[in-house]
Amino acid sequence: MKHIILVITILFIQLGFALAQSDCVHSFKQIAENYNPEIILDSSKVPDVPIFDKVQREIILKAYRKNRKETEKYVMLILLKVYKAQLICCKMGFNLSDNGFARDYNTIVFLFIQFTKFCNIKSELECTYISSAIVYSWVSEHDQYLNYEPIKKELAEITLLDKNR
Repeated sequence: MKHIILVITILFIQLGFALAQSDCVHSFKQIAENYNPEIILDSSKVPDVPIFDKVQREIILKAYRKNRKETEKYVMLILLKVYKAQLICCKMGFNLSDNGFARDYNTIVFLFIQFTKFCNIKSELECTYISSAIVYSWVSEHDQYLNYEPIKKELAEITLLDKNR
């Protein structure tokens, strides 16, 4: 009887852990879809990559460990929103790595580098300038993102903004 209770307890713990992990992916999806960079027209304040608090960074990193493919879409969505905000505000893209790219600080840029291998993450010199326009090019050239409606919407809006600059 004790063995059955122990097995049931272990199964419940594993089920709870699995649910918590999938909740992280869903939570990150909500963060990405609800993220809207602040845009101040005619301002010297350029929209930048969000720096998330510790709890949000943990959610994002757990989502990455649980489901890399889904997490990648949400990272790209956030970065596309930043680029679009920069185009609206300032008619051009800016450096995504101004705040560095440390995993525990600028998590979104860190993950972008992990997914794209855009530069050698161990070489700070190599990653000193990552234009937000690169994200638009990267996403446009990789079909796996185009099935995700929020990304398709951002791409269409950026394309329109780009034509009007």
